[in-house]
Amino acid sequence: MIALHDNCRSHPLGGQVKVRDFPKKPGVLPPLTLGGYQAAGNYLFSFHDGDEEKRGKRNQDDALILALTEEAEAGWVAQTGNYVGSVTYHKHRFEIRSRFGDAFVQRMLNFSNDIYVDDWTSPAERIDASKPDYARALIFMMFVQALEKAHLLGLPKAYRSIRHHEHVVRGRIDIPRFIREDLPFAGRVASVAREQLPSQSIIDVLAKAIQVIDRSGGAGMLLRIAHVRMKLVSLRRNKAVDAATIRQAKTEKALANPIFAPYRKVLRLAEVIIQLDSARDAPDGSTGMAGLLVNVAELFEIYVGKLLALHFPEWSVSSPAIRLHAGRFYERSIIPDIVMAHEDGRRVVVLDTKYKRMNFLGSGRYGMGDVDREDFFQIATYMSHFEHRPGKQLVVGGLLYPLAEEPDIQRCHDRWMGDETPKFIVDGIAVPKDDAGGAADVLASEVRFVARLAALLDIHS
Repeated sequence: MIALHDNCRSHPLGGQVKVRDFPKKPGVLPPLTLGGYQAAGNYLFSFHDGDEEKRGKRNQDDALILALTEEAEAGWVAQTGNYVGSVTYHKHRFEIRSRFGDAFVQRMLNFSNDIYVDDWTSPAERIDASKPDYARALIFMMFVQALEKAHLLGLPKAYRSIRHHEHVVRGRIDIPRFIREDLPFAGRVASVAREQLPSQSIIDVLAKAIQVIDRSGGAGMLLRIAHVRMKLVSLRRNKAVDAATIRQAKTEKALANPIFAPYRKVLRLAEVIIQLDSARDAPDGSTGMAGLLVNVAELFEIYVGKLLALHFPEWSVSSPAIRLHAGRFYERSIIPDIVMAHEDGRRVVVLDTKYKRMNFLGSGRYGMGDVDREDFFQIATYMSHFEHRPGKQLVVGGLLYPLAEEPDIQRCHDRWMGDETPKFIVDGIAVPKDDAGGAADVLASEVRFVARLAALLDIHS
């Protein structure tokens, strides 16, 4: 197993791989892209699974997962993209973890499940990636959190017709059965009652996912849902959970009830867990398990959006798909990560999240600096669109990153294209490297980020 971090540009592999390990000529290995990874039967978990436009925006087939190049002095070096998880490349197993540390990833996961109060001192609240691989640990934790929250209102129930044959009538008399079975009358009456019962297929799928987590090294995570686990184990059938059971669970009528809508996400995660557990060896024998990747750039976008929605309740936060030049052959859709619209119907903020560490390096003779040219012109397009919409006032626009340190406002905030009104910012949340500062520093940085943005919004109130 070769350990890497996401978003690394040049990670020396030392003696872990050798030239003879690869079939092609040295220095010209083709990169592993998302399209090739999925074509080999591996799995990608997308946080925008229900939104085809957003998923397509984030997960292009040519997106980089892993590239290996041979350099004269350093030997083989690796480059990675915005994905964490496990991949097999030329019979080498690579484990890609988040470069921003488990505390920050845990914080983002909690926000994705609408959990805003964290207790990182409890082992059951932390990502336990010691036994399962990293991406699986993230999926396990998301499932546990989502199930814990969904179960607050109980298991999904729906009305079903239950047949009875007793001394009392339950519901209505079942006339055909009464005539067929109870005449001459012997004291019992065939009846049918409509009763609310938990969905058996949903129970079986959830219990199976918990069983997989338990035997895959995630027992510590299950401590927080011990009561739910006991209930599911007592209600589950002694029957194998197959694809048909999962399909039935996902289409249960009970899920149409808005109260039980959160179980849709729980079942989607359970399906991923069960499918990965049932995966078999690849035909070429390169790996004993299916690969799994998680797009952490999507997770960062969701985290920032929910952080803003939490602290700015008078602003609605969304990520709308906007079609430009409709009806023309060159029509395009733009999808800003975050659009904040004030309840006054006039003021607008547009922001794009970038999941790469911001070190505040400017452009120079050796490169373009930390703000990519493409990212800069992308946000410029979004800001231009909202600035020229009738009846709207663009207040703030900019790029948000995980920061290497707290930003200097004099360097990171500016007027937009010389205009006195809107502000352009490069900002975000300072994240200690590899958990060096821990959760408390992440929380404190969130407070400072919210305060900086609040000050800008207050200027235009």
